[in-house]
Amino acid sequence: MQPATIRYIRAVLSAALAHAVREEVLHRNVASAVRLTTPRRTGYQPFTATEARKYLYSAAFHRHGTLFELALRTGLRRGELLGLQWADLDLDSGHLSVRRTLARVKGGVSFQPPKTEASQRKILLPAACIAALKRYRQRQDLDRREVGDQWTDLDLVFASSTGRPLDPAYLHRQHETLCYLAEVRYIRFHDLRHSCATLLLEQGVELVTIKDLLGHSRLHVTADVYAHVRPRLHRNAIEALNQALDPTITTPTD
Repeated sequence: MQPATIRYIRAVLSAALAHAVREEVLHRNVASAVRLTTPRRTGYQPFTATEARKYLYSAAFHRHGTLFELALRTGLRRGELLGLQWADLDLDSGHLSVRRTLARVKGGVSFQPPKTEASQRKILLPAACIAALKRYRQRQDLDRREVGDQWTDLDLVFASSTGRPLDPAYLHRQHETLCYLAEVRYIRFHDLRHSCATLLLEQGVELVTIKDLLGHSRLHVTADVYAHVRPRLHRNAIEALNQALDPTITTPTD
């Protein structure tokens, strides 16, 4: 059983017992005394800037390359990408609104609300993504005309050749292929999101801005997730200060 599932069960049980205590059915909430270990955070393996450029070049030749480019450039979650509809985009002003997510459920897939309230957000799209989305829509219009009545009109941005939702498993297989073709390390598809945030941090973007872009509910979540970047940022800060105080001093490297 996954640690997150155990913590959820404990929380539900504790809430039920707490209600029983308030109703004087029980004397105390035994579940509240149970202490669970903090789950170890999964190690992240984000792309370097060089790897990211090679990955984007490889994605440019893929049918759904715009999806992978959007994942890396904006940090959108897989479900947010797959649930994106054209009505959520304003390509003239260059904005994207996250309003739903596509999740795998028993028997297929289902549209669901975003993960948290903070996940419902508006994102300013990079110029490269706007151009790629316009080209992608032209390709989709051709698909629609070719299949005619077989087209399923769900208004999905990223869809199959008949308009149906893309299978998340298919997405992961194609991502693995892109890593191979780009000759870069294989990382999880979700790590494209971490790559986006890590590269932004390395460019000096503030944590609060990254928090809003990724749709984190609290700033400390962003700070905890990307703690692995801080030592490198600290060194850069020290080197910058040394250069400002005495340009003739060269800071030693490890």
